[in-house]
Amino acid sequence: MTRNSLLLCVLASLIACHSSRDPSGGEGTQELRIAPESQTHAEALHQGAKEREPDLTRLLQTLARDHGASLHGLEHRLKSVESLARKIQTDVELGKATLPANVVIEDALRYTMLIWDDPRGRYDKVTRTVLRELESRGHQVRLVKNYWPRGDTYAGLNCVLAFADGFHWELQIHTPGSLAAVQEGHDLYEILRLPGTPLTERQRLFDRLTTRWNWVLIPKGILEPKSVHAKEVLRAHKRP
Repeated sequence: MTRNSLLLCVLASLIACHSSRDPSGGEGTQELRIAPESQTHAEALHQGAKEREPDLTRLLQTLARDHGASLHGLEHRLKSVESLARKIQTDVELGKATLPANVVIEDALRYTMLIWDDPRGRYDKVTRTVLRELESRGHQVRLVKNYWPRGDTYAGLNCVLAFADGFHWELQIHTPGSLAAVQEGHDLYEILRLPGTPLTERQRLFDRLTTRWNWVLIPKGILEPKSVHAKEVLRAHKRP
C-alpha cells in the first residue's frame, strides 16, 4: 500500500467513525458514554461562557483595533456543550480528575488574535502590551504556552487567562504565517492525533508537519525567556 493510499484509508475510517454516531442512542452510537454529571458540568461551563462572552469580545475587539491586530474565527469563540462534555468525560476516564465537576476546562471561551511581526519585533511587543492591558482590566494571566521553537507540528502562543471570578478562557496569538500553517495542516494533524493511526504513519505526518512549520518565520524576540509575560513557558510536541 502506498503512503497516499494509507492516508486515504485513515481518512475514510475517520469519516466512517463520525458518520456512525446516532444521537438517538440506537445502533452505531459512539462508545464514549457521557455521565449525567459530565453533561451538567458542560452545560454550566457553556452557560458561563455565554454570559461572559459579549463583554470580553468587545474588549478584545477594542484591543485589536488599538494595536493594529485583528481577531480571527470569532464564530468559534464558544465551545459547544457536546465538545465540553466529551472533554470532561474523557479526562475523568483517563484519571485526570476524580469527579466531572473537578475537570478544569481552559477554552470554553476561546479567541484567536492575529498580530503582524512587521517591523520585526512587533509581534512580541504587541503581545506583551495586550496581556498587560488585559490584566489591568481584571483578567489574570495563568499561563502563556510558547510553541514557537522549531521542530514542532505547531507554532504560536496559547494563553490561558481567567476572569476575576476564576472562570478560564483562552487566547491564541498568531502571525499570518503561523495561522496559515495551522489551517493548511489541520486535517493531517487530526489524523496524527488518532489513536488508530499506525506509528510509522504518525511519524511520517509529524515530520511532514514540522517541515511545513520550518517555512514559518519566527517573530523576533519571541524565544527570549519570559519575553511576553512572567508566566510564559516554552512547549513542544514530542515526535511519536
